Amino acid sequence: NTVLEKLDLFDNNIGNAGALALADALKVNMTLTKLYLRSNNIGTAGAVALADALKVNTDLISLNVNFNHIGDDGAVAFADMMKVNMTLVTLSLYETHIEATGIAALLDAIPFNASLCALELGHNALDDEANAELHEMLGHPSRLAAQRAVANGWSDTKPAREI
Repeated sequence: NTVLEKLDLFDNNIGNAGALALADALKVNMTLTKLYLRSNNIGTAGAVALADALKVNTDLISLNVNFNHIGDDGAVAFADMMKVNMTLVTLSLYETHIEATGIAALLDAIPFNASLCALELGHNALDDEANAELHEMLGHPSRLAAQRAVANGWSDTKPAREI
């Protein structure tokens, strides 16, 4: 691909197999900047593959995997990716069945990332500790730099579609 900059596969039921194929393509693609995979029945395996691909991809700036079933293991993979990928600006993980372990990993990764401006976590299982940590980060912009995280209960209820 030498021309496609945005790919929106909303509600196409690509599943893990489709996510794995896209992950392989992302490893070598140099033009795609926005990828929307909302509501595609992507599970942990697909999320892990996408996160691994973004460790080497330096062009994608926006990834939306809202309304999939990535869970804690997928979130941990995205957290690991956030520590090395310095081009992704928006990561949308709205209603992706992430619980305390995944939320904690994502929050722990934020200080390592200089590029991420939006991390959408709404409608996941933020416990009181994770919610307090997120509020603490947002209250100290020097620690968070230009980053922000959108979480349960104190943000818009609609996930972002595009930056």
